[in-house]
Amino acid sequence: MYGMVEGWSSKLLSRAGKEVLIKAVLQSISSYAMQCFRFPATVISELESIEANFWWDSTKEKRKAHWASWNRLCLTKQDGGMGFRHLKHFNSALLMKQAWRLVSEPERDLAKAYKAKYFPDTEFWDALLGSAPSYTWRSILHKKEMVRKGCKWRLGDGNSFPIWQDSWVPSTTWFRARKGENQTQPSSSRGPSRYWGDMWKWKIPPKIKHFLWRVMTDNLPTSSNMVKRGLQDLIEYDLGRFRREELRLWITCLWDI
Repeated sequence: MYGMVEGWSSKLLSRAGKEVLIKAVLQSISSYAMQCFRFPATVISELESIEANFWWDSTKEKRKAHWASWNRLCLTKQDGGMGFRHLKHFNSALLMKQAWRLVSEPERDLAKAYKAKYFPDTEFWDALLGSAPSYTWRSILHKKEMVRKGCKWRLGDGNSFPIWQDSWVPSTTWFRARKGENQTQPSSSRGPSRYWGDMWKWKIPPKIKHFLWRVMTDNLPTSSNMVKRGLQDLIEYDLGRFRREELRLWITCLWDI
């Protein structure tokens, strides 16, 4: 990934071009491995750091400020973000999908192999690590309780139902949600989604959309933001110019557009 990013950094890429490369290339490279292994926090942090540095034009030789947090960029576009993947959540979702397949598709060869090796005499929900477990099995088993929380039992005749342990009902089913954004994002971070959704649908050049996004989220390198981040001396800056600067910025931008 370092080599790719260094090659791309030498080219004049717009924000829209960087968005496509991050989503279609950088965040797809690790997708296959994330289906099999639980990535350590340090690895995820390093991958997200590479993506964030590429987005903000920051390199080892020339460090640049990140004007918005990575968590903000990982919000959906309807919520004021860029729709990038939060790799920790994405990794968890893929491993939970593999765990659910062991339960819902027991006839698959992979499910039969895992059952024969790790839980031959019991169900997946009662499975343990076993002897000499692979890292893939450790990763899947690590998400077992998270999958269990999203499951329920279908009520049947009760013949195969563990009446003393759980609520009444004979095969598991996934609790479905039409949209998953609220399941992983705190409600306090949700903004006026209607306005954000409308902005990305406007028939204007992508570079203007990205610039408007930076203006509306206040992550431009204005003097006020530089003072807040300690990049400019507060004594040298007139606090009374904060609002005047923002107003002048809006007027200039609207005129240029």
